[in-house]
Amino acid sequence: SILSNAFAQGSTFPELKQLKKILKQDESQLDLMKIKLTIDKFIDPAIDIEDEIKKINMMVSEIKNMLPETASAMETMLAIKKYLYTPGKWNHYKTFKYDFDDPLGTKISNKLLSNYLTNKKGNCITMPFLFIILGDKLGIDVVASVAPLHVLVKFKNTDGKIYNVETTSGANFARNE
Repeated sequence: SILSNAFAQGSTFPELKQLKKILKQDESQLDLMKIKLTIDKFIDPAIDIEDEIKKINMMVSEIKNMLPETASAMETMLAIKKYLYTPGKWNHYKTFKYDFDDPLGTKISNKLLSNYLTNKKGNCITMPFLFIILGDKLGIDVVASVAPLHVLVKFKNTDGKIYNVETTSGANFARNE
C-alpha cells in the first residue's frame, strides 16, 4: 500500500529511485538485503540502510569465522542456525526469538528488518528473511516459501535435497505438511 502509493504518485523519494534501479537489474544480480531495507525505509524513513548493511555484513563475517574453510552447504546452513538461535559469544548470549507479543506481525514496525536486528524479536516475515539474506551472502541456496499466513525458508542442499527450515522455531526442519 505505501509502496504502491509511492509508485502511483510518481514519488521523488530517493529510496524509490534506488528501488527502481535495483529492480531493473538482472534477476541474478538482485540483492534481497538491499531490496528489503529499501522497502523498509519507505515505512520508517529513519532507517539508515548503510548502517543496517554493516550490521548484516558483520553477522556474515562472524558466521564465516565459525565455519571450516571448505564448509558444505549443510554446514553453512547449520552455522546460520547456531549463530541466530544458540546463545554464544557471537551473539552476546542473546538469541533471536519469536515475538510472542505480536505473533502475527500486525504492527508494521515489527516487520522491519532493522527492528529485528535491534530487539532480536521477530515474526514469520523478519525471521525467514534475515535467514535467507545471511544464507544468500554465504552462498547457499535458500528461498522464501509462502504458506497461508506464514513464510518459511526452503534450503536446497548440494545433493539436491530440499529442506523446510522453520525460522520461527529455531530454524528446525519442518515437514511439508
